[in-house]
Amino acid sequence: MWTTTFAFEPWHSAVEFKRYLHRFMHELPRLNDMSGVRRTAYNQYDSMLLPMTKWLESQGVNFELNCSVTDLEFKPSETETTVTAFSCVQNGKETRIEIGEGDFAFVTIGSLTAGTSLGSMTTVPKINDKHVGGAWALWEKIATGRSEFGHPHVFDDRVEESMWESFTVTLKDPTMVKKIVEYSGNKPGTGALMTFKESGWFMSIVLHNQPHFLNQPDHVQTLWGYALFPYEKGDFIKKRMVDCSGEEILTELLYHLNFKEDMKKILKTSICIPCILPFTTAQFLTRAKGDRPATIPEGSTNLALLGQFCEIADDVVFTMDYSVRGAQIAVYQFLNLDKKVTPIYKGQHDARVLYNSAVSMLKDDNLREELAAIKSLLK
Repeated sequence: MWTTTFAFEPWHSAVEFKRYLHRFMHELPRLNDMSGVRRTAYNQYDSMLLPMTKWLESQGVNFELNCSVTDLEFKPSETETTVTAFSCVQNGKETRIEIGEGDFAFVTIGSLTAGTSLGSMTTVPKINDKHVGGAWALWEKIATGRSEFGHPHVFDDRVEESMWESFTVTLKDPTMVKKIVEYSGNKPGTGALMTFKESGWFMSIVLHNQPHFLNQPDHVQTLWGYALFPYEKGDFIKKRMVDCSGEEILTELLYHLNFKEDMKKILKTSICIPCILPFTTAQFLTRAKGDRPATIPEGSTNLALLGQFCEIADDVVFTMDYSVRGAQIAVYQFLNLDKKVTPIYKGQHDARVLYNSAVSMLKDDNLREELAAIKSLLK
């Protein structure tokens, strides 16, 4: 459960794994049922991004669509780093946005979703690299000759180690959801991640609260799943997951659920869309000191680097917390605000957390087995 909940794989960074153990140690007693998870009413876009976007627009924030920042222009200096302009391409045309006195340039580096590719019930998604989409090109360009901006190649050149494959199933018949509820005992939106630990793909699914999308029809239900080992062969569909269509992935899932009797009906009334994300766990890749830059690089007068590939000591990547803290650091420091960055929870220093975690490990055979397996992987 620890591996599939947080998406760690054997080749990922031991440093990141250690940070996760410290941060989420308090969840060990309820990790098996994930009762500590708080889910949004709808998907993250409809529940969080859409209302946030509307609020920002009401405050006068401009969102420039179909626009890519391709480079930053810097003021010539041997001691300071000052951004003077953004070089952009918008709707195929080159443009330039000047950064004036008193302005600040906040730049997100890297991307977890760059190069995302979708398949269909009958087609296979493509495995893209860093050259698709351009999100990694900006970081590589500004980091050339500037070690204080980090080393993007550490994170964007190992797609086989950073990629996972997910899938969304749209169901126009209630049979599959009813059978999953009977099988698991959990109603939609209340249960934990369901992991098939014997699966060659190491597949997991989540049955969301329904409806999961605004304006979702009453007769339609959805579920989501992903696999950590998409380069491995399936147990029933004898192919690598990356070589499978949506229908083949859904078939593999139905076999693992042992829904053989209803397989034809479910396949006929469902749509499974596979999705390959080449860089979704790039933030977990092994790294050295300096590969991730500071939020405000040394010597910067107006530039902050944001996102999952900056270094915030003791914090855990692949979380919204990480992005928010980076933004707090940038805003509070540049605007000289008398505010403290939200403190990082450190349960490893709480005797009660340590006690409850130890008791859980001693009582829970599954946790003991998983921790033993993790320990063997780290040797």
